[in-house]
Amino acid sequence: MSTPPATEQKLTEQAQTEAGEIKEEIKETKQEAAEARKDGDPERAEQLENRVKGLETKLDTVLEKLTELAGRPFHPAPEATPATEAPAPETAPEGTAPEGEETPPKKKGRTASRTFFGGRVDED
Repeated sequence: MSTPPATEQKLTEQAQTEAGEIKEEIKETKQEAAEARKDGDPERAEQLENRVKGLETKLDTVLEKLTELAGRPFHPAPEATPATEAPAPETAPEGTAPEGEETPPKKKGRTASRTFFGGRVDED
């Protein structure tokens, strides 16, 4: 099962935004580390450099996700063909009652599916 193009585009935009934010945070943290070294606080500088390494790992993960999204082909649902189409019903459509009787309530099915990250999305 593949993700619809609109959802895939949304996920790509989210990942790109997150990657940009992480890059900015890495830049700021590197500047803070340089200032800490300049101020004679090597312990603080080392903490900040470790933070940069963690952010770089996180950035790599986000970039891998972007690459994965970009490389996935979209496969739309197959179109109905005459051989796979159901024959027209000869009786009254479901949910209708014969004259003089009440119409039974329709059964409600599940109308949500999972997104790429596991959240629910309504398909209405």
